[in-house]
Parts: sequence; structure tokens; C-alpha cells
Amino acid sequence: MVNELEFNTGEIQCLTNYQTLFNGKNTRFRTDIEGIIFDDAHVASHIVRENFTLHLPESEFPTTYSTLVGQVRQYFESIHRGPEFDQVVTFKDDPSVLFIPLFVWRQVVSRVIESLTNEGVTTKRISMFAWEHLRNNLDLCVAFLSSDGIEISPFLPPVNTLPFMSSSVTKVFLSATMQNKPEFVRTFGFLPEAYIEPKTSAGESERLIVTPYVNPKLKEGMFNYIVISHFN
Repeated sequence: MVNELEFNTGEIQCLTNYQTLFNGKNTRFRTDIEGIIFDDAHVASHIVRENFTLHLPESEFPTTYSTLVGQVRQYFESIHRGPEFDQVVTFKDDPSVLFIPLFVWRQVVSRVIESLTNEGVTTKRISMFAWEHLRNNLDLCVAFLSSDGIEISPFLPPVNTLPFMSSSVTKVFLSATMQNKPEFVRTFGFLPEAYIEPKTSAGESERLIVTPYVNPKLKEGMFNYIVISHFN
């Protein structure tokens, strides 16, 4: 990272993206951080979840795929879905995605982990990043089986396990369209304590400009005056 020394000493800020921040191999932001500004927070949901999802194509993990198929076949046959199961995983002519119930998944997950390890899940680029997030909690995830691979994902991304998402780090979320609070909680694990938002749906939001104290001659109370008088 350019100017890494200056960033580590707090002299400058670091501009990055959600993919870099939340990927499992990220080591730059696991040390002490005072604060983070999340821009366009309304688009973060699918990006964050993607970083916590293992995509395991059959072409990359053939042994793992065949192992899981063999382990869960009996269950699907027992609920009279054997023909559908074969169409998906054997004949490959059905685009359906099969959900593996949790009680079945927990019976086979140890075999899946063993197979994944043998097939290089920790070193393949398609899996190594998400694996860092999920490797100790695969039994708590949900698994899906399709004609071309396996997908493993947690119910909710455990972002609270990341150091920079702890309560001690100041976080500011910027968004012009964030209306879905449940979706925000599912993505970031909490609701902000304070909000700054326009009184109307249009107009004020188009003219709101937030400026840091880049000018040493700018009095400290100016910014507070603009925000407080305009929104209170």
C-alpha cells in the first residue's frame, strides 16, 4: 500500500473498497483503527455477503462435490425426491438448486471439510478468501447443491468478528437511499445510534455538503453550526 507508514501513524486516510475491506485475507485493517467511513452503504449488502460465501464449482472441487452428493443422496430419496436429485447432480439437466437441511448438513460437514482441505480450498483463489471467514463455523452455515457446484453461506455475515467492526471503532455510514433498516442490520450487525438526514425526500439532500477541516483558518464551530442549525 502506498504511504502505508503515514496511514499507520494516522497522518493520512486510506481509500479502499468493500471487497478489499471484507475479504478474509485482509491484514491491513486488523490492527487498531480509529474510524471508518462507509460510502454508498446501501449497496454493501450483497458485497459483504459475497465475501462470506464459499463458491465451490465441481470443476475445481470434483471430489468434494461427489462426496457431498453421495452423503446426501439417501436423504433426498427418503423424501421421494430421488428423481429430481438425479436430474440435478447426475444428468445435469435441471437448473434447480437443492437446499440441504441443517440436520443433514451437520452429519456430513466433517467429511466435506476433509475433502475441501485435500483439494486445496486454502490456496485456490476462488475459495481462499471466504474460507478464512467460515472455516471454523461451517457447521453453522447453510449449504446448497446445484448441477455445477456447492455454495456454503452463513445465515448472517458474522461481521462482528472483524476487529474494525467492533464497537470501539467509530463508523460513519453515508447513503442517499438507505431506507431498509432490517437490511442494514443484516449487513452490519447493528443500527447506528444517531442519524443526520434531510427533513424532506428531495431538495435538501441535493445541497448537503459535508466538509472536513481542511482549511486551518476555518473555525471549528463553523461545521457544527451548519449541521445543527440546518437539521435541528
